[in-house]
Amino acid sequence: LLNDFAWVQSAISVGDDEAQRRATIGNLIRDYVELDIYFAPESNTPRFLSKAVHALSYDPKELASQVLARLGHDSNDPLARSLRTPDQPWLEPTRVTLAHPRDPLLHVLKGHSGYVLSVAIQGDTIVSGSDDNTVRIWNATSGEEQHV
Repeated sequence: LLNDFAWVQSAISVGDDEAQRRATIGNLIRDYVELDIYFAPESNTPRFLSKAVHALSYDPKELASQVLARLGHDSNDPLARSLRTPDQPWLEPTRVTLAHPRDPLLHVLKGHSGYVLSVAIQGDTIVSGSDDNTVRIWNATSGEEQHV
């Protein structure tokens, strides 16, 4: 079950808010470790969940996009092989664009209370705009918020 896309999708959707879903994902990761799946070379799922926890706890419907953007269409990972695309319109990554689960995560930029609708990067500066009606400026090197 821990490598079945449909089951993981329903499991990470449990909870009424981001904190509850984050706790659920943390419990799943602990289950992987206890069952020694975490260290199985064929499964990147626990590392994937660790990298995607911030996005998935905010919106569990991002699971398919996160899987494809991190593992790719040709992945042999069991979670990627069992992937089911959403029933609603979604952005389907055509190639790997996010850090692979085994790559280090540099920063998680937290501050917006709504969906991030746009991001621009130039040099060492990241600018993000959200439907919370804010624009935030970040330092790409440190991950620190510079201005709202």
